[in-house]
Amino acid sequence: MNSALKKFLEACYPIREFISCIDLACMKLQHTEAQRTFISKFTTAQLPPFTDPVRPYYKNAAEIYTRDIYYKVVEQIKDERARVVFDPEDFGDHLLLSFNRFQHGQIRYKVQYYKINNHFSCDCLLFETDGYPCKHIWACMKYLNIMLIPPSLILKRWTNDAKLTTLTTSNEAGSTEQDELIQMARYDSLNSDTNLLNIYASKLDNSFVYVKNEIARLTAYCKDAFDQTSNQDE
Repeated sequence: MNSALKKFLEACYPIREFISCIDLACMKLQHTEAQRTFISKFTTAQLPPFTDPVRPYYKNAAEIYTRDIYYKVVEQIKDERARVVFDPEDFGDHLLLSFNRFQHGQIRYKVQYYKINNHFSCDCLLFETDGYPCKHIWACMKYLNIMLIPPSLILKRWTNDAKLTTLTTSNEAGSTEQDELIQMARYDSLNSDTNLLNIYASKLDNSFVYVKNEIARLTAYCKDAFDQTSNQDE
């Protein structure tokens, strides 16, 4: 968007070309945003193996955050492994835990854990600035055996449910550009998911016949569901 505006500010172009260029840039932004939302809601994030002791943290973060924020959170969870807790102090209503980095003992951070609302506050201020828990808070949660992210550490703007527009079947009559973008994203996802199926199904006669029959059954099912929805809208 910025590049499109800069292009027309630095040169004398007709207003119709400016409007056309801005419209195209907006459509690209909408398409990209629809793809990101679809990936966050309808695909599975990559999780560590079951042997990883902090795998529940990854799973919980994947269920809450958008995919872009999830990968940022993953970096913080990975870094918590090098954090060492020392000198925990109990002040009644809150705990004060001091952290340093393994082999870098001179670098210290302190995290306050408030028992009443399960809220954490860290000296590094990553949560206050970027809106997701830092490596020190993750290390503190592990130290206290807290398995799920406390609600006080979840900002709605980074969650999958932040937007009112969701990638669900619309009950409104007519088609919109957003619906078309969603359909394109779903179509691409289905094509990608069935590529591997087609490869293996084509190698054996029995598999080929079975998959052909299943595809015909699923096609009939989806067509009937679409026809029923269309009739209800009318």
